[in-house]
Amino acid sequence: MPEPVFLPVLSQKAEKSRDEIVMLDEDLSLAKTYNPDKETFQVQGELDPGLIQFYFSTRGGVKFSFHRGNYVKELNPNQSFLFYNPEKALPHEIILEPQAKLMALFVSVKKLHQWFLAESEEIHFLNNEQINRKFYADHALNPALAMVIDQLFNLDF
Repeated sequence: MPEPVFLPVLSQKAEKSRDEIVMLDEDLSLAKTYNPDKETFQVQGELDPGLIQFYFSTRGGVKFSFHRGNYVKELNPNQSFLFYNPEKALPHEIILEPQAKLMALFVSVKKLHQWFLAESEEIHFLNNEQINRKFYADHALNPALAMVIDQLFNLDF
C-alpha cells in the first residue's frame, strides 16, 4: 500500500506541526497531525483510490476541499469522516485550524474484508453491487471513541 501523501507534504508546509505516520502493515496505516500554531495551514495532495479513509477530529476544525473547492467538507471537533472513492485519485486540500488535531486511518478494501468477512455483506458500501462506487459518511464521535482516539494521538509509535 502506498503511503498516504498528505503527511509528507504537511511536514514541508508547516514546520511547527507535529505529525506522524505509522505503517502498521502493508494494508493499514495510521496518521496523526497537530497544528500548534495560531494560524491555519493548508495541505495539498492526492488520495489513493484503493484506500478506505477514516478521519477523526478531536480538537479544532478541519476542512477538506476536493476538486479545487467544488466540494468542501468541514469536520468539526469530535466528528469523524469516512470516505472511499475507487474511481480515481482525488486532488485535495486539508486546512487545519489553530490547535486542530486530526487522526487518519487508511485501510485497503482487502484488509477491511479480512476484519469483517462474516459481516461484509452488511457493510453496504462493500457489497458486490457497491464495491466500485464512491461512499462518504460523517458522524459525531461518541465519548468512548473520542477518548480512544485521544489516547492514540498521545502515543509515540
